[in-house]
Amino acid sequence: MTREMLIKHWEVIQAFKEGKIVQHLREGDKWVDEENPSFGCNYNFRIKPEPQLVPFSFEDATNIVGKIVKGKPDTQGYQNVYVLILGADLGGVGLGGKEKLSYADLLDCCTFIDGTPCGKYTETKTA
Repeated sequence: MTREMLIKHWEVIQAFKEGKIVQHLREGDKWVDEENPSFGCNYNFRIKPEPQLVPFSFEDATNIVGKIVKGKPDTQGYQNVYVLILGADLGGVGLGGKEKLSYADLLDCCTFIDGTPCGKYTETKTA
């Protein structure tokens, strides 16, 4: 490996050394996990992006309407409250017995009754 190749891939090599998953770019702009990266100069590598927890959106309405959520213990006004998600629109959700919450506030203030977050995981976009 030349010095230039090492410099080009140094950050990814360090991450690979630390146990992170490395991906390389295949034809068609698809990132593929690489068990044993060669770090060749003509290849593009990256550290596999960590999933990010983001608020639900209206596209998720059919999956969340009818679910019971509970207020997080440290959330003022929602502590120890269990409520039903009655409906959803572009701006957020309507909760039984409470006002409407935005999708971001739902993520911040509530969890589902099993303790899972009221949001979804998505892969961040990196080059």
